[in-house]
Amino acid sequence: MRWMLRLAGGLGILGLIGLAVLAFIPGEKVAAILGEEVLAATGQRLEIGGDVRPVLWPEPGVRIGEVRLVPAEGGGAPLLEARALNVGIAPRAIWGGEIRVTRVEIVAPVIRLHRDAAGRANWAAPGAAADRDAGDGDGDGAVPAAAVPGRIALDAGRVTGGRIEFSDESRGTAWLAEAVDLRLAAPGGGPARLSLEAVLDGAPLTLEATVDDLAAALSGGVSPVAAEAAAGHATARFAGRAGFRPAMAEGRLEATAPGIGALLAALGIDGPQPPPGLGRDSAALTGELTLTREGTVHLREGSLTLDGNRVTGAADLTPGGARPKLAARLSAGELAFPALAPGGAGAGRDEARAAGWPDDPIATGWLGLFDGQVRLTADSLTFGGTRLSPLDATVTAERSRMVFDIARAGAFGGTLTGSFVANGRGGFSARTDLRARGVDLRAFLSAFLGYDRLTGSGDVAFRALGVGDSVAALARSLEGEGSLRLAGGELKGVDLSAMLRFLDPARVGEETATRYDHLTASWTIAEGVMRTADLTLEAPLVTATGAGSADIGARTLDMRIKPVALAGPEGQGGTRVPLRITGPWAAPRFTLDMEAVARDALAERLEEVQADIAADLGIEPAEGESLEDAAKRRLEEIALEELERALGGE
Repeated sequence: MRWMLRLAGGLGILGLIGLAVLAFIPGEKVAAILGEEVLAATGQRLEIGGDVRPVLWPEPGVRIGEVRLVPAEGGGAPLLEARALNVGIAPRAIWGGEIRVTRVEIVAPVIRLHRDAAGRANWAAPGAAADRDAGDGDGDGAVPAAAVPGRIALDAGRVTGGRIEFSDESRGTAWLAEAVDLRLAAPGGGPARLSLEAVLDGAPLTLEATVDDLAAALSGGVSPVAAEAAAGHATARFAGRAGFRPAMAEGRLEATAPGIGALLAALGIDGPQPPPGLGRDSAALTGELTLTREGTVHLREGSLTLDGNRVTGAADLTPGGARPKLAARLSAGELAFPALAPGGAGAGRDEARAAGWPDDPIATGWLGLFDGQVRLTADSLTFGGTRLSPLDATVTAERSRMVFDIARAGAFGGTLTGSFVANGRGGFSARTDLRARGVDLRAFLSAFLGYDRLTGSGDVAFRALGVGDSVAALARSLEGEGSLRLAGGELKGVDLSAMLRFLDPARVGEETATRYDHLTASWTIAEGVMRTADLTLEAPLVTATGAGSADIGARTLDMRIKPVALAGPEGQGGTRVPLRITGPWAAPRFTLDMEAVARDALAERLEEVQADIAADLGIEPAEGESLEDAAKRRLEEIALEELERALGGE
């Protein structure tokens, strides 16, 4: 019985000691100190809406109920609202020593981060911009370390059951993080370890980081840092040094993601889905990364892999405004972008061409990913069935308009220079200005127009502008001009020489062809219809001139060729039968125009008769005068002579 009394007495004494300790914990003073330090660090005022109670467990400290962070100058929504704030203090503060806060736990906070249309952030402390721009004069972009506020020396910090709402009016983005659980451990002011778990827009997010000198990192300086993060299936690792006020870092970055679209979605960013070859299915980035206090990002010795396409080089990214600004100089080996094929790619490409141009909507969101300029050199670039090797090109982007300038490209067996413009401002339009030298014409026409019946090599110039939301609409709207000069090729599907020699329009088919030595033509394009009036073909057994049109939108031909077979050395004689080429260019129809032959023969005979009559009447046309005008003149002369004779006779 005696031991029970002793135990009860001991517990009673401990209880009295506990009550004494509670009585000595300066709760109101701790709350005041905390408010002062928060105001100094963030420019936000700490408002307390609940009780301030001293506690002993899990360590001596204060529990503050219902707190808010509001702008110090008043007005505006609270930056933070929390159910409670648990604050731990150093034991010596209980007996009247200096009060030092060693632990802070925020219970069930709702944090609202907002950036307005002008780019002003509600979490930025007053004067932050000035501090950020001032620098320290050492040229490395770092802020010198300063002392941590003397009355806060966090050994541990935690956020439980948190919720973070982010919105950015300047970029039109927003995201939501729920179930936020953040832990910070920095015992004795030494290296700090940070861990974070959350659900970001429905996807799990984790972060593990170690900061060697947390005091320096939080007070404007930098500290060695190692971090690893995962958002959904995207991961990132960083090793280097960093600071948090303002945010800045430099070090080695390694990041992977299951496509850019998935990464943006995991980060709560509503971005466009890129096409295959540009990060639709996978993306990886490595390199030496620098984030400056101004918020600019610089990558050196970088390597970017998008769906198997790998480029290396350097890049500078400046966030802000409607789109980030990007400047990069990149090099690559082999690149492939199947989605950029004019008529589609893959096994169904020929079938699609036979059926007509695709009318699927053209994706234009990727045109507004950034503003700036990217220089690219590559061993080869393949889009659809077209291969450029090697390639030296520059892409300039501004407000959803991209200009691709080709300084040099090996293409279609020759060289290709010029530019291509894709404009996604208020609809879609495309402008092409290309100059090809020594190219394989069949490959060139097959890639751009889906026409493969004309072979040869030579020079082609082509300018065109199209407007429309599909390839079919672009083809129907084309406006432009061009020319070609070829040597040593074939016009497949027809044998003009045999057709004229035997007057047989059946000399057509896949196995027939007209070989030529030279072929020249120029054309104009209006409303998707290409017209020429000066086509010239020279071959060993036949020469020809031609005129007509090709409806690019409808993929049809309407040409009239005037060939001459077996002519004399001066072009005299020979067989002359006009040829009509009509119908779809995938399967054109060839017909001999015998009516035209009859009309030409009749016209020649009429000219001969008129010449005989003129000779009998003594009519001799003057230079540049037609026979009809000469006849009228001669009749007037005869009438005048007869009138003078009659008058003279009176």
